[in-house]
Amino acid sequence: MTSPPKISVLLRELLSKVSADWENIGLILELKEGDLRNIRSDHDESEKCFREMLKLWLNQVEPPPTWSAIIEAIDTYPRYKSLAKELRKKYCE
Repeated sequence: MTSPPKISVLLRELLSKVSADWENIGLILELKEGDLRNIRSDHDESEKCFREMLKLWLNQVEPPPTWSAIIEAIDTYPRYKSLAKELRKKYCE
């Protein structure tokens, strides 16, 4: 079995695949809508917004989140179920 990646490795892998939906993913991660609006107003590119949204989430979650928590979050978004399955297979089997 392959070891789970560091969160930073996983986030880089996700960046190109899900950044366009950063705001919906932020809502799934239970971030406040006001915080997401602030990110949107401060940044014009979805990849920058995705990074900022994840920074906010990583700083708010106690205990610190694991990579599997991020995978679970994107798995609840129907468009990314196959990506979540692929990542689980890559790192869990």
